[in-house]
This record gives sequence, C-alpha cells and structure tokens, in this order.
Amino acid sequence: MADVCDTEVLIIGAGPTGLTLACDLARRGVAHRIVERGPVPNRATRAKTIQPRSLEVLDDLGAVDHVLRRGVAELPLRFHEPSGVVVDKPSISARASTSFHTPYPDALWIGQFDVESALRQRLEELGGRVEFGVEMAGIDQDDDAVTVTLRTPDGEQTARARYVVGADGGRSSVRKHIGLPLVGKTYEQQRWYLGDVTGPDLDRGQMHIWPSERGMLGLTPLGSDVWQFQSPILPGEEPGTPSLEFYQRLFDERAGHGAVVLKSATWLSVYRVNARMVENYRQGRVLLAGDAAHVHSAAGGQGMNTGIQDAYNLG
Repeated sequence: MADVCDTEVLIIGAGPTGLTLACDLARRGVAHRIVERGPVPNRATRAKTIQPRSLEVLDDLGAVDHVLRRGVAELPLRFHEPSGVVVDKPSISARASTSFHTPYPDALWIGQFDVESALRQRLEELGGRVEFGVEMAGIDQDDDAVTVTLRTPDGEQTARARYVVGADGGRSSVRKHIGLPLVGKTYEQQRWYLGDVTGPDLDRGQMHIWPSERGMLGLTPLGSDVWQFQSPILPGEEPGTPSLEFYQRLFDERAGHGAVVLKSATWLSVYRVNARMVENYRQGRVLLAGDAAHVHSAAGGQGMNTGIQDAYNLG
C-alpha cells in the first residue's frame, strides 16, 4: 500500500527563507504547507538590506515590484558631531560589479517586514497561504516521509510530508529536533543594541549617526515611520535591558538631552555576532535553510539574503 502524505513539502517558518521556498514550490505546482509559530505576520525591521542577486530572485518569483517601491538605493549619512556640527557624507551603499550584468545593480535599504510582505502577497496570488500560530513540536521520519507534530490554535495535530524544511531561524526547533549543532563561535565582544523606534523629528532621506566615545548611536529610516536604532555595546560592558526608556537615556546622555525624542519602541534586541553553521544541511528527509543552517554578522543583511538564495536553490 502506498504511503499517504498530507503534502509533499512542509515548511516550518514563514520568514524570507520559508516564504521564498513556498513561492517557488507554488509556482511549480508542488503541494506544500507553510506554518509559522508567530500569531501574526512579522513587523520587525530585523535585516535592512536586500542585495542585487536577491532582487533577481524576487523578480523571477514575481515578487520584486513591492520591494522596488519601498526600498531606497541611496541613503546619505548625516553625522551629528558632539560639538554640534552636522556633517553630511555620501551613501555607503555599493553597486554590483560592472563585470556582469544585472537589472538591479543597487542594494536597497528596506526593512525585512516589507520583503516578507511582498513574498506573502505573491504566495497568495499563487494560491498559497501562511498558517500562523502553528508551532512544530516533534519530528519522526522514516524512509518514505516525515511525521510532524504541530501545536495549532485548535489543538495538537500531526502532518505527514515527503520532506520537511526547517526555515525557522537561528534558534531553529527543527535543527534541534534532528540533532544538528551549529558549529562555530560567538563573538562576545561584538554586541549591539537594536530596535524599532518612532518619534525622531529628523530628515527621513538620511541615515543619522551620533559619534560618541561611549558608543555611537544610529537611526536608519525604514518603512513609513519606523527607524531602526543601533548602538554597539562596548567590550567588557554589561548590557542594559533594551526598552524605550533605556534607548531614550542613551540619546540624552550621548547626543544631548532633547536632541532626539523617542515616542515608541517595538522590536528590541541585544544582538551578538555569531559565525556558525551546520556541517550538513539535511538529515534524511529533513532539510535546513537560512538562519536555521548558518548564522553570521548582520552587516549587509547577510542572513536574509543568504536565506532567500538558499530557498531559491532548494526550490
């Protein structure tokens, strides 16, 4: 008797990696499910740069237009010096090498939530959808398929798929369940405060930086009203607990009281730079992609971009 499966591919995680794979499978007519443990779509900026090759991938999937409308290629720098002098400098964005042709030579500044929104919209156009509030709780595989235990808003259920793809981030539950460790190191001396804030009365056509011996402060405009806050934690310094009040205190102490007034803060994080990856991207019929398989510096949106390209190759 032939083994009966609910779907061909079950994707765990609906960030850029999982959504890219779902779009690619949907357009090819491959039966799939994509589940996300979060109850609603992500609204955090997280990664903030999309690279030329990833734009080519989104173009091929039919999801690039929204990203082009929302992304910004040129984002000049404005330095607010301790002396009160303001210094403007050109954008730090780099263009793709002229040694090869691409219709998208410029990396774009854009919040991860906007990239995810474009991919979700495209997935819906292709007849798919994300199942939110669904968490993977167990995996058991045999030679023919994988049985996954899922916790859903309606209670626990099981699903059987030919393949399972763990696209559930750096703390991947899928990776832990199949016992594939992330091998590498954590750079404890390279830590950053990050967060999404609103309120600064600043020119949104520029990235703003306040140099300081105690750690620079940076604000990058993303989306319609959000700024991504970032500030390095000095080596040996014990991190504070990220909050609106804490970030406001950093501005008052380093930029001057009242120089920047924050109204709200949502996504908040202390980020530690890691350089780690699994030694094998699969175990039997369970595969890993994106941050579930490799983590590294956030510079240049490496996690989002490598994840998108992992999924595209896998699809």
